[in-house]
Amino acid sequence: MRYYRSIYLTLIVLILSSNALVRAQTPEAALNYYNHGLEKLERGEQDGAIEDFTAYLDADKDGMDPNRAMGLRLRGFIFNTLQQDVKAQQDYDAACMINKQLDVCSN
Repeated sequence: MRYYRSIYLTLIVLILSSNALVRAQTPEAALNYYNHGLEKLERGEQDGAIEDFTAYLDADKDGMDPNRAMGLRLRGFIFNTLQQDVKAQQDYDAACMINKQLDVCSN
């Protein structure tokens, strides 16, 4: 019984510490995805840019990164150019909830 309790406590400690490590890496990983998305957008690699902006938004789990609204706006722009209007509008709406000053927001 004591053996199982020790294993159980060890697993809890490992899970909690790994969660802290992932959280500590998230801001840098998010920024890397955002920057790669910008680079791919500039090169006209729309699918790759969508993937990177999506990964950026997923990595910014708490939604606190200052680039979040622009990441949504840029991904929405790409969806719009690909004539995926519903996805574009969803991203524009989400971006406007964060920053009403963006050019895609109706003021």
